[in-house]
Amino acid sequence: MTKSFWTVQEIAEKSARLGKRIQQSAYRPDLVVGIKYGGHLVGTHLAKVLGVPYSPMSVKCRLSTIIPRMPEKFRRFRFLYSALEDLYYLFSQPFIHEPLAQQIGSEQKVLLVDDDVVLSKTIDVAKNHLLQMGARKENIKTAAMIVHPKQKENIDFFVELGEAVFPWSIYSPHYEDFKRSNYAGMM
Repeated sequence: MTKSFWTVQEIAEKSARLGKRIQQSAYRPDLVVGIKYGGHLVGTHLAKVLGVPYSPMSVKCRLSTIIPRMPEKFRRFRFLYSALEDLYYLFSQPFIHEPLAQQIGSEQKVLLVDDDVVLSKTIDVAKNHLLQMGARKENIKTAAMIVHPKQKENIDFFVELGEAVFPWSIYSPHYEDFKRSNYAGMM
């Protein structure tokens, strides 16, 4: 499967398209929850499009402290490093790093947003956290910009099937543009 490299502009356009898709459905969320970091940007866009409040949460992988971010001088090895990161995500277990800061009522409809869903580990951990916070399972829906074809049944709303490299990834050819954008401060 070929990965596409998305720009900041494409993220804004695809977020608007995802928002319209949700508006056309019967689901009306009371709150959008974005999973940091990529889901934070997408979730902020969706909350504006849908006209509802937004709140972030953070899910991390246990091994993320073992494999540090790649220093700039090693960027020429980024594809090797990317493969190493893919392996650690495959074998790691995500956990709630920053819990949702607000309470959720049992009748509140929550839209849980991430940038991409490959294995659905992160979104599953986040969904369980929302259930522990008081949300009811039938009131939680999920959204993502791009979803791996094997996970499409697990996500309620998405823009595309496949794999993407987002501009906030150091592996993206658009990374330098992203760092200079207004969005970089949101991450």
